[in-house]
Amino acid sequence: MKTNLTNIKDVVLTEESTQNPLMLGSIQLTLLGSKSALIENYKGLIEYHDKLIIVQSKQEQVCISGTRLRIRYYTKGEMKITGSIEKIEVKDNAQ
Repeated sequence: MKTNLTNIKDVVLTEESTQNPLMLGSIQLTLLGSKSALIENYKGLIEYHDKLIIVQSKQEQVCISGTRLRIRYYTKGEMKITGSIEKIEVKDNAQ
């Protein structure tokens, strides 16, 4: 009986991870108007200028363009970008 419970638990965890984009490595982006963005679940920073910031995850790249862009802070799990955000582009890693 205990073995069946473990197997069911494994199935549930597997199904949840395939349905949750964050579990698959997708970036979560929260925009606060056109002046601030919070990026979570990123893997690394590809490019950083005052007019362009490119962030990498397992699944995609997020390109944020605008003027006076700055990274206010970053941790292992999240990054806050401020400035005048004009465009956000998401590129799949397969492209």
